[in-house]
Amino acid sequence: MRNNNQSIGLPLLVGALVLTGVPSAQAAPNTFNTALPVPQGETIWREQLVSRERSDGGPLDREVSVQALGSVLGYGITSKLAVFGVVPYFFNKELDVTTPMGRIERDTGGIGDVSLFGRYRGLKSNGTKTYGKDALIAV
Repeated sequence: MRNNNQSIGLPLLVGALVLTGVPSAQAAPNTFNTALPVPQGETIWREQLVSRERSDGGPLDREVSVQALGSVLGYGITSKLAVFGVVPYFFNKELDVTTPMGRIERDTGGIGDVSLFGRYRGLKSNGTKTYGKDALIAV
């Protein structure tokens, strides 16, 4: 399996932060995008770098390699309603598998499927005190 694109993701991200003059990097919660707090009239932008390598010792001898950057933009329409858009960019997505006809290698890169979704907070819990609200509703 070719790993020529494996080492460019992190240096590329660090270089972009240095060149843009960002004094410090601030991270969003590492859970899911609908958990991001977005105040009314505000936007939030989140980048998430994903690098995965998998292989198995089975008869197909599969090897999967993925390096991607997920860009998420959220906008708070009201204090309870936020909308999000996700655009993944794949630096390298590769699959190698052994078949009865020989070894097959597939790879691709570029923009993946764009996702649009919204979150409406109907119920809210604040620590141990509940104000008659205690759930998150994601659409």
